[in-house]
Amino acid sequence: MQYKFKENNTKFLSLIPSITIMLGIFYISHQSQVPQIYLLTTLEDKIQHFIAFFTLGVCIQFYLMSLNLSFKKIMIITIFFGSLYGVSDEFHQSFVEGRYVEVLDWVADTVGTVASLSIYKLIKYIFNKIFLKIER
Repeated sequence: MQYKFKENNTKFLSLIPSITIMLGIFYISHQSQVPQIYLLTTLEDKIQHFIAFFTLGVCIQFYLMSLNLSFKKIMIITIFFGSLYGVSDEFHQSFVEGRYVEVLDWVADTVGTVASLSIYKLIKYIFNKIFLKIER
């Protein structure tokens, strides 16, 4: 069986989740006080970073699948861009009053991105269901 893209818009449509998550992270980072779900302890802060960048990693993989890349390339690019966006997020926070740069936040961002690769097969299955059809 071979797979074929349904439409040329697949690449653009699969990029929308990444852009949405990145805008959400940027918006929250631009706030002088972070919206709190619970009493924000250091551990909870790192968990929130992990979850945000895990989600971003999933979205990056979703887009990269539209480019028909090998898993190795998807893995390298996902980690690189997730980690790079984490660095840029911390840099951005250095300009926001009441916020500061914390290396452990970047570590949590990168670990979340790396962890997102653990569900690659599930993401690939969903991607194929949404964007690909089976040629007979």
